[in-house]
Amino acid sequence: MPADSSNSPIPPASAGGGVDSGLSVADLKLVDEAGHFADRVEEEEFESGATGTTTDESTSRGLPIWMFLVGLVLAVAVIGWQVQRAGRLEAEIASLKSDLERSHALVEAHRSHLGEIRGGVYDLSERLDDLRALVEAGPEVDLTGSAPQTPTTP
Repeated sequence: MPADSSNSPIPPASAGGGVDSGLSVADLKLVDEAGHFADRVEEEEFESGATGTTTDESTSRGLPIWMFLVGLVLAVAVIGWQVQRAGRLEAEIASLKSDLERSHALVEAHRSHLGEIRGGVYDLSERLDDLRALVEAGPEVDLTGSAPQTPTTP
């Protein structure tokens, strides 16, 4: 083969301008293999995709969909629990309101009963005052308010 042929391998000394760039002779490519270079690039991309070095579209957007679904289920569960708890509290409030109304009715009944007792005590106090006045007046006073009759002698 002639030396100027495009199928000849490139010597290692000419690969980096005389400086060893760390490439081995096996890594060097022939000029006419440029068409196969695209195939090798696709193979390398496929292999790197298989190892997981490329980013997945679902993870690059933020949270994965399963995390969103778990959060949604948890939110629904918490909302359901809060609604149930609010229902129990509303029932308890209704019960307490009825107890409060019964207590107010009892207090009003006791107040009216105490008013009746006060009226009775006031009436009794007036009668006692009248009796005290009679006792202080003595036996000379007629209960009818007229002067005592003197017995007539024959």
